[in-house]
This record gives sequence, C-alpha cells and structure tokens, in this order.
Amino acid sequence: ITDEHPDTLDSCSIHEVLSAALGAPTRHLVGYAVEDREGRVSLPIVEFDAATRRARTKSGRVYRLRGSPGTDPDADHVWRSWQQIHKAQVLREVTRELFPKSGVVS
Repeated sequence: ITDEHPDTLDSCSIHEVLSAALGAPTRHLVGYAVEDREGRVSLPIVEFDAATRRARTKSGRVYRLRGSPGTDPDADHVWRSWQQIHKAQVLREVTRELFPKSGVVS
C-alpha cells in the first residue's frame, strides 16, 4: 500500500463491527491521529499490510500505524461515540490477529 502522505495513527487497534448502516461486518482502525492531534475511527478497511503497517480505507485514505498497538483516551472516546452513532455491535477486536508479533515500530 503506497501513498506519499499517509496519515499516522499511534496507539492503534482494529475492531470488527456489524452495523445495519454499513451492511456486512467491517473492520475499522481506532487510534490517535498524529497530524490532526485527535482520536480517530477510520472508515472500513479495504486493504491491510501488516508487514508495512499500512491500511487503506474505503475512502482511499492510507494510514501508517506507528508504535505498539494499544489504546488512547481520545481515540476511545471517539470510538464509543462512533459506535452509538452507527448503532454498531462490536464483534471482536482483531488487532492481535493482524499483528501477532506486535512490537514497537517507528
């Protein structure tokens, strides 16, 4: 996945949800958007590369995942609000499945 100017997410996790508005189960990044200095929930992930730690979403936006997987208070707040707005049922967190040997990456 290439993009000259990817958005950077720190303390990122990946969740699979089911929402009537989105149809079939979708996976979303939840993390701290470094450039915008705010919590972020991505649109559905359409392409993911664990080796390069990049993901492309339905909108075409590319995210570079930096640091260890984890949580961020601002991102958690945005995530809870997003779930309510989209009436999303969290099916499971898939972070560890996608990063089985997750260590710190710069």
